[in-house]
Amino acid sequence: MKLSRIILLLSAVFASKLKYQPKGPFHEECQAGSYPTKRVLSKPKTAKINLDLPPFERWIELSKSYSNELKATINNVIELADKIDRRIVPFVQEKLPKLAETLPQDYVDEMKSLSTGSGVDFGDIVLFNVFYEAFSACTSIVAKDGMGGVIHARNMDFGLFLGFDFKNMTWSLTEALRPSLINIDFVKDGQTQFTSASFIGYVGIFTAVRQKKFSLTINERFNVDGGWVGIIEWLLGKHSAHWLGFLTRDVFEKCDNFKCAQDYLMQAEMVSPVYFVLASGEDPIGQIIVRDREDVSEVVTIGQEEDRSKSGSWFVLQTNYDPSNKPPFFDDRRHPGLKVQLSSSAASGDNIISKEGLFDVLSTKPNLNMLTVYTSLIDIKAGIIETFVRECPFPCTPW
Repeated sequence: MKLSRIILLLSAVFASKLKYQPKGPFHEECQAGSYPTKRVLSKPKTAKINLDLPPFERWIELSKSYSNELKATINNVIELADKIDRRIVPFVQEKLPKLAETLPQDYVDEMKSLSTGSGVDFGDIVLFNVFYEAFSACTSIVAKDGMGGVIHARNMDFGLFLGFDFKNMTWSLTEALRPSLINIDFVKDGQTQFTSASFIGYVGIFTAVRQKKFSLTINERFNVDGGWVGIIEWLLGKHSAHWLGFLTRDVFEKCDNFKCAQDYLMQAEMVSPVYFVLASGEDPIGQIIVRDREDVSEVVTIGQEEDRSKSGSWFVLQTNYDPSNKPPFFDDRRHPGLKVQLSSSAASGDNIISKEGLFDVLSTKPNLNMLTVYTSLIDIKAGIIETFVRECPFPCTPW
């Protein structure tokens, strides 16, 4: 049984991904009527972080409530890093005191509050907060909604190359992260400033919205000059670049409009390359910002493409390869995503889509895959993130 599963898994990677063909168990025709329960395990709770409190107090109560989940996630991260190279964790932990001194002080204090509340070592909290720079894969979409605005949605895939369990046919870190998923309202002066979908222990931003202003999702960009290069440079003394999660948190702390967020994301030097998918709450604007570590490589904006079947027309769709490049043979989520997107658009009306339609896109293999931790639907005007803990039981594509 184990051998047959391994053969089936390898077939998914090296055969079915050579060209998108909606046949067999690893690809499928467009899902319909998925919202809100199909392939959904649960919906996370919503918590509040009070920004009026001193940073070293903000996360204490929440991290006490989720201490078991945070400890399980951290232990999983350390175990998987050890499997890659047993020198990684000791090297990072040796450098952590110096590393923490170079990080934004408010976020250092917030990580200390997480450590205090959960009982997890402060160094391990820092390790978890920089871990995203190397191991994620996602799908993000912004599309016109038919009401003069846009709707933003994403799948968060996390844990790539980190411990595949052939017995249960799951990714170890993906499984560990699901129980720690939570929606967070960041509150100041009694008012919600912005809302994020995140994991307990992480103070940065993966997925967030500032009501009526803008929303942002981030997708990993794999590049030769990638996250590990930036991490090593930082540990060796180059501190001019921004860590991804702290930068995106700064955007929501400091920006009150789309243009400010756009400038921030385009101009900052980064520790790792990344795709920023940014949407406006005031105009029907959605944009993919393709970032090298030091420069902007490419920008794709709704309205720039005349062909209505392509990203950059009435929508943008971003996975984990550059928009101007063909998808790699081993990971084509673009064409299946486009197929479902256009099918759902045809059902909703001309060149528009509903949140239910976007949920169908993100519920169809291979955009829904074994790495998918959650799906978020973002209503920018209402300032609401609707988040779903997902599952894609085997047989399903590994990424």
